[in-house]
Amino acid sequence: MGRAVTGKCPTIWPIFKLQKVHMADLFASLDLNLLRVFQILYQTKSTTKTAEILDISQPVVSRSLKKLRVSFNDRLFEWRNNTMLPTAVAHALFSDVDSSLAHARKALERMHAFDSSSSTATFTLGLTDYAIHAIFPPLFAHIHQKAANVSVIFRPVGFEEAFRAIESGEVEFAITSGLIEHSEVVSDFLFFETYVIIGDPEIIRHPRGTMPIDIYIKHPHALCSFSGMARGWVDDMLVRQNRVRQVRAVFNAFSPMIANLPGTGLLATVPRRFIQYADSHFGLTHWDLPFESVQHAFHLAAHKRRRLTPAQRWFKETLLGSLLDPQADGE
Repeated sequence: MGRAVTGKCPTIWPIFKLQKVHMADLFASLDLNLLRVFQILYQTKSTTKTAEILDISQPVVSRSLKKLRVSFNDRLFEWRNNTMLPTAVAHALFSDVDSSLAHARKALERMHAFDSSSSTATFTLGLTDYAIHAIFPPLFAHIHQKAANVSVIFRPVGFEEAFRAIESGEVEFAITSGLIEHSEVVSDFLFFETYVIIGDPEIIRHPRGTMPIDIYIKHPHALCSFSGMARGWVDDMLVRQNRVRQVRAVFNAFSPMIANLPGTGLLATVPRRFIQYADSHFGLTHWDLPFESVQHAFHLAAHKRRRLTPAQRWFKETLLGSLLDPQADGE
């Protein structure tokens, strides 16, 4: 098969011979995986990056390129200055290959479209103690309103374990407090969280609204501390005002702390989305802080190299939709 370029014909790479190739044999020598290697290699100009993006080894990339060179009777990429530069034939091919892969992807997605009304799919979501109690109710209601037979496996995953969990496939997504700064993680911003005071209204008889700082430091406090230290950001804020609070109980998770507040007279400073959980389940009430609350940013994290299936895309969009619902704010 002749070269698909005009002008003076350059020297053919030695392994090739100008010969007629039966069209059926040509198509038989190609598959979507080979074309995908061509597409990514053309875009990255690097066998290493191509292997990383496609989650394959470099030898597989090299073998694929060798098959492509035979099929198209051209070198396709030439190694220059530590870069794989496309040849004229590769330049001429790329637009058609890129378009063909896009059409193939759309066709496959139509054939395997996710039907939430009949699906029995199972998804895995990594959550902190906070997210399980503060986010789960609106999330679960939102999902099952659209897909009654879908199941969700919730796994306790803290910030430090989140990357390992999504990299290993233990979870498909993870909700994290803070942004995972890793090149293999893609994150979607969910919301900012602020803090409020909660306590037993039968003991702490103060009207709703902003609690004066003198009342705030008068009462003993419970503290959620993942490190186990009896100090947090609240204490740093109080020091700036020459105030100190008395921490009498330290928990390593929010939910057991909240469950044990009734009848104690302890105050606790918790994320705002815990309000509904604390009020409805334990009869607690809440007040606004007498100083500015910190803001913690929550994100939805996933592995960058894993292409989402139609079902996973639906789950992600549904999850984002549930957390953007104003009624999920706890007020």
